[in-house]
Amino acid sequence: MAGPTQKERVELLHEHKNAGTTYPAGEELDVSPSTAAWLYRNNIAKPATAKQSISTLSEPEA
Repeated sequence: MAGPTQKERVELLHEHKNAGTTYPAGEELDVSPSTAAWLYRNNIAKPATAKQSISTLSEPEA
């Protein structure tokens, strides 16, 4: 049985479009650790410090 899916909260540094949705700079999202790493490597996001998040990004295409 699989455990709960781990999520990491990130804050977008720049406007970012994903799966047809545009997210503004400053938006905080809950994403998988691999998506967070991709966003960090591409200077799109940084770790967030907020208490609540609304949106979730889908996985980036390889």
